[in-house]
Amino acid sequence: MTKLNTSIRGSLILAFTTIVLTLVLGYSVLSARYFLDGMDTIVADNLMRAAITAASTEKHNDIRDRDINPAIK
Repeated sequence: MTKLNTSIRGSLILAFTTIVLTLVLGYSVLSARYFLDGMDTIVADNLMRAAITAASTEKHNDIRDRDINPAIK
């Protein structure tokens, strides 16, 4: 068996590097998730605004008044 020559300096460098890489990876994943959630919210709000505008310009009182396919009745 070979004896590993570990030093306090090497152990600290390894520990700090591991902590830093873990934090960078964690915050990167978290920020990507918040970014995608924000984009999803923006798209949903714009779709709702477009549906409300379309319903109000065609004299519908409610979005549910619009039929998806008026040929099927």
